[in-house]
Amino acid sequence: MLLEREAIGEVINVLREAGAQAFNLEKHQQLYEVLVKLFLEGQPLDEKLLRPSCRSAACGRSSASTISWAAWSGGVPSALHAARYASIVYDKYLLRQLVAAAHRARAERAGSRGISA
Repeated sequence: MLLEREAIGEVINVLREAGAQAFNLEKHQQLYEVLVKLFLEGQPLDEKLLRPSCRSAACGRSSASTISWAAWSGGVPSALHAARYASIVYDKYLLRQLVAAAHRARAERAGSRGISA
């Protein structure tokens, strides 16, 4: 997403209603929200705009202030595979949701039987 604007649109379509919540780490959720905001505003995705936006959103606190743009963009997979990587993120999100629902159901069942979960 950092390498190519069009990749953001693809990722938004894949993540659907899950949006930023599809990401497990809060700093990744915040970075995604900043990228989507800039994308929807038609802003360019460059270090000059991303760094201050990330600072104000506190994207992982140290991310925006200590990691260089080259490290960010150089450490990401090819933009050609953005939709595939997004589908992996979305699948993992669905699995986390399923596990959480199973834990809630177990706790509710145990609670209704007077058993501690």
